[in-house]
Amino acid sequence: MVHEIIRAEHIQKMFDRNQVLMDAWLHVLEGQTVGIVGLDNSGKTTFMRILAGQLGYDGGDIYLEGVKIPSARRDILSGKVAYLGSENSLVDELSIADNLCVLKNHPIRDFIVRKKKIRENSEKILKRVHVDARPGSPCSILEDNEKQRLEIAKVLAGGARLVILDCTGHTYNDQDIRELKELICSSYEKGVAFIFIHSNLEYVMQLSDEILVLKDGRSVRRLPKNKFDKQLIYKWMVGYEIKENSLYDRKKLPDAKEILRLAEVTSDRLKQISLEVKEGEIVGILSLSSRWNQEFIDILMGEARIESGGIYRNGQAVNRQFLRDRGTVRNRTCFMHKANIKEELFENLPVSQNYVFLAQQKAAKTPLGILSRKIEMHLENEKAEDLGFSPDILKKHVEQLTNKELFELYIGEIKLFHPELLVLMNPTENSDVLLKEQIIGEIVRMAEDGIGILMISANFKEMSAICDRIIIVRKGTVNGIVDRRDFSTVNMNLYLE
Repeated sequence: MVHEIIRAEHIQKMFDRNQVLMDAWLHVLEGQTVGIVGLDNSGKTTFMRILAGQLGYDGGDIYLEGVKIPSARRDILSGKVAYLGSENSLVDELSIADNLCVLKNHPIRDFIVRKKKIRENSEKILKRVHVDARPGSPCSILEDNEKQRLEIAKVLAGGARLVILDCTGHTYNDQDIRELKELICSSYEKGVAFIFIHSNLEYVMQLSDEILVLKDGRSVRRLPKNKFDKQLIYKWMVGYEIKENSLYDRKKLPDAKEILRLAEVTSDRLKQISLEVKEGEIVGILSLSSRWNQEFIDILMGEARIESGGIYRNGQAVNRQFLRDRGTVRNRTCFMHKANIKEELFENLPVSQNYVFLAQQKAAKTPLGILSRKIEMHLENEKAEDLGFSPDILKKHVEQLTNKELFELYIGEIKLFHPELLVLMNPTENSDVLLKEQIIGEIVRMAEDGIGILMISANFKEMSAICDRIIIVRKGTVNGIVDRRDFSTVNMNLYLE
């Protein structure tokens, strides 16, 4: 007989008079993975943190293995339910073996063991979670998804019966999903269950036995695997039918000039990288490594030194100082990495003051300058199509902004400076289906306006909808270049394996 691990009924939760959860419910059986889907602010993370004992709740009941848990005894939940969010608990400065030793959470006396035994145990765990690394290596060498699998090993060793993977901010490739699924399935024999949350519905469908849809703080539908229907799930999430992005057709600019060229650029992690971006082009870089992807960004921002090769802008060789002066009249380049947008802003200031400050900061670098009054006049013209975002955003403080509003604010900044080159890194990361469509559509419109776009991502399906060509990078080296007309016939995995 399959036992029920957790059941939640009619859960309610308020934050400062804001009703976040109104009627959330679910149940999870041992040896089962339940996927949770919903738009931003549908209550997914709040609901999961309540189940893990991290938050209290204002109404409803929770049962753990058939026993009703009093709302005042959240510690009972936290002992059996593990919540793994975007932040991992591994210490980069420690070795993998030391992290795993600490992760077991055993008494001090258990640490007095032979190094050989620690190494042997660590090797077994690394093999089980498909991490190709030595136990003595620092944890900082691992990719984010490898760290996630180690964290799963951590909580399982600690006796968790239910593991909640709130992975909205994680970028996966096909191999990551296969390895995560294998790890999850291998844990079923121990009576463990999982909850999986991600903005990419395909990932959720691949990993889950059932899917629960949340909308406006309510559980609205639950589907078994044999009833999964992508368009139907989207309809329940949004409230109406929605179609995902398909291939976008764009007219290429006649006599488009070259904006960016890398000629056999070699750095610490990248080897002999060559590429070019012209006006109105969208060029994709398909790479599965977050470290190599960040190296691309650092080179183009002038933050990383290149050992050989050259970088050219508009046909002219440029140095690191030129690259650092991004967002100026000389170097009209904008970078968009959604995870970093909020870091540029002052959370205790309204958006309007942040917007003026960012504009003045960039203007101070330019020979021509941009007068503060011009910026203020731009903001006073309360038309959403001019600002790039709803004027209502200007009245909010940064901590109040949704992911959608953060993106719109960034688009407004781009519209103010009219860049000729836009560099994107995982632009739809942590975005629900509606925001993804908005982001993809905005990228296409900017290309149609003549902006050259370089898009770095691990999501081939997304890039294939809008890119003119995709450069496949494996272990820091170009492993292939695929033109738009060949996207449907080429197996990208052959280049990445």
